[in-house]
Amino acid sequence: WMAWYKERLADTKHLSPQQPPTHLSVVRMVRYHQRTGIRLRISQVYGLKENGLYVNAFVRVLKGGSALRLSETRGREEKFLTRLHDFASLQRSPCWIDPTWVLHPYWDVHSVLLVQIFGINVIYTPDHNGQQPGKVTSHTGEEPALDALLQLGW
Repeated sequence: WMAWYKERLADTKHLSPQQPPTHLSVVRMVRYHQRTGIRLRISQVYGLKENGLYVNAFVRVLKGGSALRLSETRGREEKFLTRLHDFASLQRSPCWIDPTWVLHPYWDVHSVLLVQIFGINVIYTPDHNGQQPGKVTSHTGEEPALDALLQLGW
């Protein structure tokens, strides 16, 4: 069946060189069941301009028109935040080692999967005994302010 898909999607076989391929319809390509959900994982961001930031990704499904009219129990807000950093990765291309998240959004043609990349300029200081969690502070040594959060991309 994989050969059949590749043959059907081969634009060089079905299109002339002057005609660009059209967008594929997600509705025709994917079977979605809300009970099963969709598995998502953010693994890496590439080419950030800022340096020295602690970066996280925030993922959420923005509901389409018909999903907005549902009650919260059927069409709840679906979101997650990356948590586990791979500290061996580069600061301008951070990696995360989070497991996959399963979201169960209500299917709507106008729903959007939005991935926002945020960074904050902070310093992590480990506990000198190694018995307690470390402290995250701003460069001045104070608590980091939430307005210091920078949106780096989406």
